[in-house]
Amino acid sequence: MRKLRRNLTLSERALIDIITSSIEVYKKETFGLLLGEKHKKHYMIYDVLNFQTAKRSYEWVNVPTMRINRANYVLSHLTDLKVVGDFHSHPDGPARLSGLDKKDTKNSGLTLTVLVVINKIKRKVHGWMIKENNLVGTIGNRYHVKIMAYEYDKKQDKFYQIKIVCSCLKKMNKLKIPKKS
Repeated sequence: MRKLRRNLTLSERALIDIITSSIEVYKKETFGLLLGEKHKKHYMIYDVLNFQTAKRSYEWVNVPTMRINRANYVLSHLTDLKVVGDFHSHPDGPARLSGLDKKDTKNSGLTLTVLVVINKIKRKVHGWMIKENNLVGTIGNRYHVKIMAYEYDKKQDKFYQIKIVCSCLKKMNKLKIPKKS
């Protein structure tokens, strides 16, 4: 088995935005850009940009290149953070990148893509944790979330799953869950 390449470190703000934007449009897919820094050993994601105008379906999401270019232009004038990758969701699975996902990542020129899998549940299964390099947890008693990160190696033309790191998991696990009324 190939040794893991970089890690992906998600800030609390980025994690909350990724999860919220994925659940907000559930059962349809979401799409956004990951803003941060790419270092030798890890990606550091501080913030995300969710595309509100994306064309959404139950099995795909599309954002015209013109809109992505417009967002990149605005970002270049507002922040020194760089677009280092993208994220999208697969409501109710599958928990893997599709052929189209891989093609889109290759065409984007970016090397990082994050997949968010959202499933409905009837009860809370467990708290937030890193399990098999993925970030998994539940939102109340309604949604199970699995976040997976992949790095595209241009030289080998292959995708490798990378480990997610998030320092806010303990804090999230201590939150009081409101009781149903």
